[in-house]
Amino acid sequence: YENRILPVFLMWETGFIDTLTHLIEDALRGQPRATGSGGGLERWWNARLESALARPGMPFWDEMKENADLISRYRERKPDGSPVGDDEQAGAVLLYRHFKHQVKNKNVRMHFVGHSAGAIVGAPMIARMVADGMRLESCTFMAPALRLDEFDRLVAPLIESGKIGRYQQFSLTDRAEEDDPSCGPYRRSLLCLVSEAFEGRRGTPILGMERFAKGRLARLPRTTAHWAPGRTSTATTHGGFDDDEATMRQVLRF
Repeated sequence: YENRILPVFLMWETGFIDTLTHLIEDALRGQPRATGSGGGLERWWNARLESALARPGMPFWDEMKENADLISRYRERKPDGSPVGDDEQAGAVLLYRHFKHQVKNKNVRMHFVGHSAGAIVGAPMIARMVADGMRLESCTFMAPALRLDEFDRLVAPLIESGKIGRYQQFSLTDRAEEDDPSCGPYRRSLLCLVSEAFEGRRGTPILGMERFAKGRLARLPRTTAHWAPGRTSTATTHGGFDDDEATMRQVLRF
């Protein structure tokens, strides 16, 4: 509020962390335990967990992405065939309808900020807002769990056309992704697990990962990339960006 920014939060209960914890616990049963130290042993251990988590994790991840899409999808009919009333549309549809004319009349400037799976919500939502005639002043993704091909399909063209005025992204460095301890027995970041286990094939390019995104972001106009930990963000874990004071100051400045 001190920065004259009025936040509207879109929240949906995925249960993802609890489910991931249970999946890891189940995967550990019957797996040989890693003992000792060394990079080769750790890579072997992570690969074993990725293989064990892929089958149970993919359906849950797909369902979560579908729910994220539904937050902003306009519906004409209910399953029983009856029409959907305006007040029964999804939350994001109501949100951008409410602000649409204010943005067009330049009474309101709209910005989008999404963390992790928030980018999976944001990509189709932003594309639908723009298709409905709106423009965003800026978009910020922090450690986005969005596939790179989905970013290229839904968001990058809007940055290139100026319908998103400017874009910035915060991501861990590759080294920090490998050292992130927040997934417990899995000794890499959540985005590594998504890339290696949940998207259908190993090494799926994920927007939030430096190895996949750095070159792509460098080719986009009006785009700023921040690699953490660093000067503009001291976050050291996937979940640490929205608690990091330096990151939040940069988001507000942007």
